[in-house]
Amino acid sequence: MNDYILAKEVPEIELILGGHDHVVEKTRINDTYVIKSGTDFRQLGVLQLNFPTAAEIIEIKNESHPKINPKDLLHGKFTLQIEILDVTKKYEPCPELQEHIDETLKDFSKLMDRVIFLPLRQLRTNWVFIEKQKRMLAISTKILTRDSRKLGLRKRTQ
Repeated sequence: MNDYILAKEVPEIELILGGHDHVVEKTRINDTYVIKSGTDFRQLGVLQLNFPTAAEIIEIKNESHPKINPKDLLHGKFTLQIEILDVTKKYEPCPELQEHIDETLKDFSKLMDRVIFLPLRQLRTNWVFIEKQKRMLAISTKILTRDSRKLGLRKRTQ
């Protein structure tokens, strides 16, 4: 959803590669595409950007280009072809990449025994402490501001 808001509110953005939504989408908002290519490496987004020459851009805008429709010219300077592939067993793994993944996972598995977060109860306790500290700081700031006004102290102007 934030990707769509960003595309609507900042028209200068040409392409948004969204993630973490766990969906496959290709949506055009004005001249901005929002691309989301799935979850857990089940899909793969293949994007091809084409930058026509200045002469081709004129042809496209005049609707005389043999292949490119004017509505496909994004931001007046490029076209985009999008293909979402389902990752299946029909694609053979790359041996070099598989070796790299295996090495990374081996190193990663050593780290799995490390504690990297606090239990939820402790996090809640820490959160309450932080909130109390923030409130105390806000109260202290108000008191200091009030007292400084009583003493005739003012902000320095530059």
